[in-house]
Parts: sequence; structure tokens; C-alpha cells
Amino acid sequence: MGGGVANTIGTGSFYSSIGGGNNNSIQDGAQQTVIGGGAFNQIRSSAFQSGIMSGNINSISNGSAFSVIVGGVLNHIGDTATYASIGGGQYNTIRPFSHDSTIAGGLGNRVFSQSQAGTIAGGRSNAVAGFGFVGGGDFNTNRGFIAAIGGGRNNQIGPLADHSVIAGGGDNEIVGSQTFALYGVISGGQSNSMQTNAIYSVIGGGAGNTIRSNAQYTTIPGGASNAAGGRFSFAAGRRAQALHDGSFVWADATDADFASTTSNQFNIRASGGVRIETTGTATLNGQPILAGTVPSSSLSGTYANAVTFNNPANSFTGNGAGLTGLNASSLSSGTVSDARLSGNVALLNGNQTFVGVNTFNHAANSFTGNGAGLTSLNASSLASGTVSDARLSGNVALLNVSQTFFADKSFSGNIFLTDATKSIQFPGINGATAPMIYLYSSGIANSPRMVFAHSPSFANWGLQYEDAPDRFHFLSNGVSIMTVDLGLGRVGIGTSTPSERLHVIGNILATGTITPNSDRNAKTDFAAVDTAAMLDRVAKLSIQQWRFKTEAENVKHVGPMAQDFRAAFGLGAHETAIATVDADGVALAAIQGLHDLVKEKDAKITALEERLAKIERMLSKLTTDDK
Repeated sequence: MGGGVANTIGTGSFYSSIGGGNNNSIQDGAQQTVIGGGAFNQIRSSAFQSGIMSGNINSISNGSAFSVIVGGVLNHIGDTATYASIGGGQYNTIRPFSHDSTIAGGLGNRVFSQSQAGTIAGGRSNAVAGFGFVGGGDFNTNRGFIAAIGGGRNNQIGPLADHSVIAGGGDNEIVGSQTFALYGVISGGQSNSMQTNAIYSVIGGGAGNTIRSNAQYTTIPGGASNAAGGRFSFAAGRRAQALHDGSFVWADATDADFASTTSNQFNIRASGGVRIETTGTATLNGQPILAGTVPSSSLSGTYANAVTFNNPANSFTGNGAGLTGLNASSLSSGTVSDARLSGNVALLNGNQTFVGVNTFNHAANSFTGNGAGLTSLNASSLASGTVSDARLSGNVALLNVSQTFFADKSFSGNIFLTDATKSIQFPGINGATAPMIYLYSSGIANSPRMVFAHSPSFANWGLQYEDAPDRFHFLSNGVSIMTVDLGLGRVGIGTSTPSERLHVIGNILATGTITPNSDRNAKTDFAAVDTAAMLDRVAKLSIQQWRFKTEAENVKHVGPMAQDFRAAFGLGAHETAIATVDADGVALAAIQGLHDLVKEKDAKITALEERLAKIERMLSKLTTDDK
């Protein structure tokens, strides 16, 4: 024993030592083991040559020989997990029979039972199976053999998805194979999935892409909502569906499925056209594509499908009597004789009658006389003069008349009230039930929008609504000074993401009392408190004088650090804050412990005084007898 308080080494734990701390224990038969310090750490029976260097409430279970926990809080190595190690962090666990496994740190990470050589480098709430690896991130689970998850969030490699890799991203999944080692890869992206038996397949990234069951040797390089269902298939772009073996499907940004129809098929959807440039010879089905002067032998015979020659340099010779569908606008030379014109064409040298509607649209045309008989006049042709108010429809808004707008109106610019005595008024409570102001036309994930602002020059001072999390922000120069979270029922002052009903960054000054609830009916999980141990922890707690970084230099406070308080007592919901109810409770418990200690010492003093008085009486009697 190097020192400390209430540390124990069990029977038969030869060559073992505890360097210090309190309430640390090495159980019976745990030979050649070490606890360097900390509190409430434990090495159990038969965990030969194991060690806990520091930290609190860490443990190495029965038979986990040659294992080590460097530090942290509430880390645990399970039964018979030999050669295992936890570097630090908290709530990390290597479960039974997981030999040679490692958790470097982080929070709430675990190596599954009977998972030899599993490794987690860090992160939060990650899990790994035998010979697997998780580099970091949170809520990632790797159950594959010799498989790896590099990081990200909520990625899953399932059982039997051996030799597979998810590099990162979120909500990606590789499902195991019942027959073969999978060797699947998802490089990143969001919500991508590789189904069972899809061996040697790859998803490069993107979102919502799926390689279906038994679609082996397939590739989706990225994009969105693509699917590969055939072996040796390829799908890319948006909603491409490579459903057959050997199919290649590339789809443009159109939001609609585009699927293969048979095996070994090349499919492209390009709504904007296809463009291919080459300086070499282009071939189609092994034959050169026609270019230059084509010999007549290459054009002989009958073509069942339409053939289009759309190069302006093309020229044709010979009898054109068989040509149909000729476009008159393409005539570029020569003159069409009168005989070839329709009888409906007006001729300059003939007397003809116009029986249809005719339009004279030359700018130099002019007409005089009474126009009362004219109909279908076009108002857009008015070039001068002014139409009086009396000639306007009653549905036209006038600037100098009080009128009522009955339909919805959209304004692309600002609305200003130039008279400071005027305001915008809404119907009373007996009017329409619609809100006074709509911020959006629809949706639940619109961009944040100002409800009220100071002025166009100070547009970032005022009240802003954030749609997706359902929050109101009071802004000063674009910075949220106060936030009201309608979705979670929280208010933040100095923070835009309150984590409690009232979350304040800064000091709170009250002219009255602050009374937190302490009703017995609002509480549960009651348990007795060891007041003596509480007093001992208070005595060891570091108490310092300090000030907050945002306060003036003349402001001083006295008290412990939240991290030290949490490590000593494990109370409260936050590691960086001390609840007043916890501080008060610890103080009261310590006072009770001190009171019990004083009573115990008073009893000892009383007993000593009585003993001294008895001795004095005996001495007095001896003196009297001598006389």
C-alpha cells in the first residue's frame, strides 16, 4: 500500500500494490496486479498481471489477465477478456471473452462478447465485433468479421458482413451475407444500403442509394436514390435503376425512375441531349459512323427507319421527284412561278377580293374619319393621351380613393407607410380566423425569415422565425440575444439552442427569491446517503477563489469546479454546471456528517473526563491514607 484511504488487497494476491487513492480494491488471488490511484477502482479474482492506473469506479473482472485500464470513469473489462485495454474516457466496456481488444477512449463504447481483437479508437456509443474496427463518430455498430467503420454517425455493418468497410457518412448500412465473405464498401454519404449477399460491391457516396440482395460485383459511384439489382451492373445519377446483369444505367437530374429493360444493356437518360466529341474514328456496332463524301454503295437499299441529314454542308444531286415533306422556308435561290402558287395568294397585277379578316400592320398606315364603328381595339396600341378614371374598370385600384382588396395580392418590393400617423389594421376577434401574418406559403423546413426588423438599413435587428426547429430569435446585428423554442418548450438567453426550460448564458440578478421545486411527490429513486463519506469528499474537494471570463476583474467568487464536483459526487445532469439543489444537499449531508463526528468526539471526551475524575479520586484517597 503506497497510501490513500480504505484501500484493500485480498488474500493470495501476491506481489500486488495500490499506490494511493481511496476505496480501491484488489480481490483474492489477483496476483502481480497494480492500482495506481483514483477511487473505487477494482481488480477481481484471477486477473493476473493486470492494472488500473487511475480514474474512478473502473473495474477488471475475473480471469481477465494481462489487461489494463489507464484511467477515466466507469470503464469495465468483463470476465476472461485477457490482454484487453481501455485507454480512458467513461462508460466504456469490453465484454467477456473479448481477448486482445482495445477501446482507446470516448464515451459509452463497447466491444461485444467473444469478440477477439476488436478495436474502437474513440467517439460515442460505438460498438464492434471480433477483429473489427470503429475509428470514431457516434452510434456506429460494426458486427462484421475483419470489418471497419471509419467514423460518421449511425452507420451499421451487420453480422456476417465480413471484410466490409464504411468510411463515414450517416445512416449507411451493409447487411451480411449468408454464403460468402462480403467485401463490400460504402465510402460515405447518407442512408445508403448494401443488402445481403451483395459481395464485392461498392457505393461511392451520395444519398439513398441501394445495392440489392445478390447484386454482386456492382457499383454505384454516388448520386441519389439509385439502385443496382443485377450482377456486374452500374447505376449513377438520380433514380437510375440497373436491374439486370451487366446493365449500365446513367440518369440525369430528372426526378423519375430510369431502369434497364434487359441484361448487358447500356442506358443513358439525358433530357438535355447527348454530345460526343472525338478526333478519331467513331464506330457504331463495329462500323464507322458516316462522314465526308459517302459512296453510293453505302446508301443503296431501303432504310426502314428515319434517316436525318442535318449538316448544312450536305448536298444531293439527281431527281427529287420522290421527295415529300419539303419545307418552303428552306428555298434559298430561284423563283416560284405564279402557276405554282395557291389561288389564295394575292397578286399585284390582278383584281381580287379579300373575303377574310385582314390586318394592316405597317407603321406608316393611317386612317381618318369616325372610329365609332371600330371593334376589338387593342388597348396596348394606345400611344398618346390619358385614359380618364371614368373609363377604367371598377376593379382598378386608384391612389386617391379608399378601396377594399378582396383577393390575395403579392408584392415583389417593400411596403412603406409614409404617414407616421397611419398603421396596418387587422380584423377584430369577430372577423376571419386566419393569422394576421403568414411567413410562408407552405412547408415545414423553410429558410429563417425576419418577422419584424428595425429598418432596411438595420435588417438584422428584430425578431426572426426559424422554421425547421420551430424557434423565434430576438436578433441584434444578426446574433440571437434571446430564443424561444416552441417545439421543445424552452427559452434561451445568450444561447440560440437552449437545453433546458430556461437556459441563460451569463449572470442572473433577482430582486426576490429563486425557489426551485423540492416536493417529495416530484421525486423518486430515494436512497440513504453516507454522511461521513460525504464529509470526507467535501474535505478533499478543491475550493478556490475565481471569476468568470466574461466578468470584470474586480468580481470574485468562491467555490469548486463543476468537473471536480461531478467527479466527487456524481450528481446533476451537466458536467460543466452545479445545480443549487446538489450543492445545498452536499453541504447539508456534510454538516450532518460533521455533527455525527462531533457527537462521537464529545462522547469520547466525556468518557475521558470521567476516567480522569476517577483517577483523581483514587490519588486523593491514596494521599489521605498515607497521612
